[in-house]
This record gives sequence, C-alpha cells and structure tokens, in this order.
Amino acid sequence: MTGVQTCALPILRTSPSPNGAGSFADVLGVEGTKARARGLASVDPDVFLAALDGSGLVGAQPDAALGCPILVLRADPAFGAAFTAEHEARFRSTNPHADVEMIHGASHFMHDEQPERFLLKLHRFLDAL
Repeated sequence: MTGVQTCALPILRTSPSPNGAGSFADVLGVEGTKARARGLASVDPDVFLAALDGSGLVGAQPDAALGCPILVLRADPAFGAAFTAEHEARFRSTNPHADVEMIHGASHFMHDEQPERFLLKLHRFLDAL
C-alpha cells in the first residue's frame, strides 16, 4: 500500500457512513475498504477544482430534453440526496420518459451500501433497452 492508502484506511474505518449504518468500513467490508482507499489515493485532487470554484457546470443545460433512455437512481432524502424531489420534478418536465427511482435507506453511495438493489435496478433498465 502507498502512504496515501495507509492514511486513508483509518479514516474510512472511523468515518460514519452517509446512511448511518456504521462506518464506511462497516458498509464496504475489508476488501471494499481497501479498494476505496486505493481509489482515494489515485484521485487527482485537481478534478475537484471545477466543483469548488463553481465552473464545473458552466455551459450545462439542466433543462435540456434528452433523446435517449434515462435511468436516474436517487438516494433517500433522509441521507442527504443530491438529486432532490424538486430536481426530479424539474428534470421530468423536459424528460417525462425518464425512469427515476429512489433507493430507500441509501445515500449517494448507494452502489456500496445496497449493491444488490442498485444492480437489480440497473440491470432491469439495461435489459429493457
């Protein structure tokens, strides 16, 4: 393990998971925690600059109609969902064909917290294409 990975492990072991189900390590398990630490160690910190300085969405058209099949998996609002019911209503106003589903009891990290439910919904969507 690299030095950054070694530093990330204790943080993940003690940081509460966004869905309140213990720590990140409790949710991810031993191998998942190691994988997350490797992932964190490989992230270029500059990728966050656009989000921090507000330029990440310059030119974005959030109300644009999309002409393709769409699946949006929403986190549970009780766990700090980034895509809110208000966002869903706005999105559906121009994309009424979109499939928007909430995964109850899951945070933004739904793919880690509830991988079976996440994959079931994703596979159902993909199989229907």
